Amino acid sequence: MIVLRWAWDFIRPHFRHHKRRDLYESHFLPTWALFVLRTLIFAYMLAITIYRPIDDSDDGEYLTYFTNINWILLTVYFGLTVLYTIVVHVMKWLGLTKESEGGANLSATANDSDTDSSGTSETDEEQGTATEEATDNEQTAAAGNHTRWTRFKKCLRRHRLDLDKRITLDMVLWMFFTLVTVNAVYLDIMYDHLQFLLVDCLLTAAISFWVAIYGTSDGDSNNESSETTITFYTINAHAINAAFVLLEIIFNKLRIYPFQIVYVLLFALAYMIFMWSWYGATDDWIYDQLSWDDSHHTLYYFGVLGALVGVFAVLFLLTRLRDVLARVGKRKLSKRRARKQAAKQNGAGSTSSPADGEARPAAGSDDARASSSR
Repeated sequence: MIVLRWAWDFIRPHFRHHKRRDLYESHFLPTWALFVLRTLIFAYMLAITIYRPIDDSDDGEYLTYFTNINWILLTVYFGLTVLYTIVVHVMKWLGLTKESEGGANLSATANDSDTDSSGTSETDEEQGTATEEATDNEQTAAAGNHTRWTRFKKCLRRHRLDLDKRITLDMVLWMFFTLVTVNAVYLDIMYDHLQFLLVDCLLTAAISFWVAIYGTSDGDSNNESSETTITFYTINAHAINAAFVLLEIIFNKLRIYPFQIVYVLLFALAYMIFMWSWYGATDDWIYDQLSWDDSHHTLYYFGVLGALVGVFAVLFLLTRLRDVLARVGKRKLSKRRARKQAAKQNGAGSTSSPADGEARPAAGSDDARASSSR
């Protein structure tokens, strides 16, 4: 625990500068479009997650395969992003965020009442008799709402949940993630958990193919596992999920940091320990390519490690490229808008200057006519 706490204190500063809206906003899509995209992906993956064990439970070993675990984690990730987006916008609508609408309304009504008391006349006071009662009622309701929200936050702080510093669903999601991220590093900010799930699930296809899912080392044709079987689920687990992940990483604002390779390696190590324990208990390897029967199989372990690091590096660069393209696009768009604005102003100035020039000779001609008449 001391080592984990030290590691967390060392990594934590790298995530504190992030904004909560990075979880539900996009560089290239409006918030509602990203929400719809995630909802459709989540519904599709959830349907397959429910149907797959019913159709084929793999003789009770469905949850032992790394591919299935990652599919479930990816489904959980999209479900949590959808839930988080809904909760954030509902809380904004109710005014239960840090920038509480109740508090804002309270300060606004207080300022309005101060200005009214200092600068109103008797006529205004007579006309505002009815409105003052409504304002007082609104102010009282806002004050009550603000007070209840303050008490609620104080109550949560007693349980070490500060809503001004953490995300509203942090406590619930933290407990949930503790169950699904087996032996992962303890993280107490939802953003880091989502990043861990995203990075881990991004590597699903690469890891699966590196351990040669569709074949066995002995090449026994009588063995059912040695036959390459392409099914609807394998297409989803090794191709469709990669497309979903690419869409997610392109259209969201989540970033991948070098320190997060630790999460991926720890999760892979936890699965390896589980696989070895499974072999010790059942005398059966989940993946024959990672068995200890042949010394050449050791190369697969290095292959998995190389795939983890390599794919992680590619995705790290991909997120950086996405952010750079977004910044360049915003700059070009702002420059284009500035040019259009300047062109409009120049056009308005050019059209107004001849009119002024025409008006001046007319005024001069009138003066000349007046002097000549005199």
